[in-house]
Amino acid sequence: MTSNNKLHGWNGKLLSVDLSVRRIKDLPIDKAVLKAYLGGRGLNMWLMHQNLAPSTRPFDPENLLIFGSGPLVGTTIPANGRYNVSSRSPLTGLLGDSNCAGFWAPALRKAGYDGIVVSGRADSPVYLVITNERTEIRDAAFLWGKTVSQTDSILREAHGAEAQVLGIGPAGEKKVRFAAILNNIDRAAGRTGNGAVMGSKLLKAIVVKSTGKVSVAASAAVRSVAKEIRSEMRSSPSFEVRSQYGTPMLVQLYNTMGVLPTHNHQKNTFAGADRISGERLKNDYVSRPESCFMCPVHCSRRSQVSSGRFAGVSTEGPEFETMCAMGSNLGNDDLESLIYLNRRLNDLGLDSISTGAVIGYAMECYQRGLIGHRETDGLDLTWGNLDAILEMVERIAARRGLGDLLAEGAQRASRRIKDSEPYALHIKGLEVPTQGVRGLKAWALGWAVASRGGRSLPGLSGHGDHLAARESRAFFRQQKSG
Repeated sequence: MTSNNKLHGWNGKLLSVDLSVRRIKDLPIDKAVLKAYLGGRGLNMWLMHQNLAPSTRPFDPENLLIFGSGPLVGTTIPANGRYNVSSRSPLTGLLGDSNCAGFWAPALRKAGYDGIVVSGRADSPVYLVITNERTEIRDAAFLWGKTVSQTDSILREAHGAEAQVLGIGPAGEKKVRFAAILNNIDRAAGRTGNGAVMGSKLLKAIVVKSTGKVSVAASAAVRSVAKEIRSEMRSSPSFEVRSQYGTPMLVQLYNTMGVLPTHNHQKNTFAGADRISGERLKNDYVSRPESCFMCPVHCSRRSQVSSGRFAGVSTEGPEFETMCAMGSNLGNDDLESLIYLNRRLNDLGLDSISTGAVIGYAMECYQRGLIGHRETDGLDLTWGNLDAILEMVERIAARRGLGDLLAEGAQRASRRIKDSEPYALHIKGLEVPTQGVRGLKAWALGWAVASRGGRSLPGLSGHGDHLAARESRAFFRQQKSG
């Protein structure tokens, strides 16, 4: 490749790992492909289309697990630390697609790769170590059964504090169909069950250590554009409130708007919303702000509980989706329990949205008499029963009792519990997120047409700017009047 044809932004290659035969090789990417399929998600889709047979089932060794990042990741452009992970979903059987931020993706790009394509299945648990374009497959038997935070701690002690660790928890090992993949302990690529695909391949973690940098064509121009973007972000109507409160600000706002899912979306307002609000979280439990790679918003927070039942719990988050899915959706108004559940769900490697959805489905079945104490092994699944919620999370991750059925996802579970299909809220098999779409029409359309099933992001394009301005004005009015 001549200097005139040099790639900038892109590294121009992927890491290909076949776990069945333990083969590692670099996979060049044609420049025309990179131009045609912009970003990690586009590249992932092209790779799946070219290399995944339609007959491949989610847990077949031939299924691909692809991690991809776009050309801005690892540069100085703000908010660029994301990657996309794609596979055939064990939850839907369709495109399994999830997105995550943090610091792992920039490290991978600085190690010389635009993504990773994992195929095959190891004969025993393994993990990958990528160090500046040198990759090893190592034994992970000593990690199998460990939580996400335990795995992160062990691997960073072994490979250095600067190592970026991505991995699965016990739920992924058990192939819970909505198991998540996490990096930096609390950053989750949660949706569509790619953690279960990773577990089916007996791949526990991917460690990245890098000292390189991403090449850009004109450094001064990139710095200038980055400065302009940061300025635009800071002038956004929602910048200040999102920086101070993050996504949990939406709890009270959505409740006021009448779009806060409650009791498995039976209602759209929650009497206990003020007790699990973003304001209360910030004022009583947040110890410091947190941020993703190169992001000036700092919308995440470190939350800690200092006393009571959950004393000592510390976690990054929780975000709005978790607070609603495990809070109002289940009738739970105990904020300290939501901080604990955020930590526990991440440690187990569970998608909080789907976990809250399947527990909500079970609670509505219990409410309507479709299941009873015999099916729940004695658990009282009435709305707001915190002990039952905590126990059901453990049973789902371990695939024990009713938890084994719920680990299959709401759609499959509803085929086993008679007359329960109307209460299993999913699109294409993917449990719906935490927006009350009776009052958010653009989101409803986004859910309906999204390629992977029920997801939040497509609906944002319809009214993102309007809602951002509306939520900020409403929130600040609420703060002043309160």
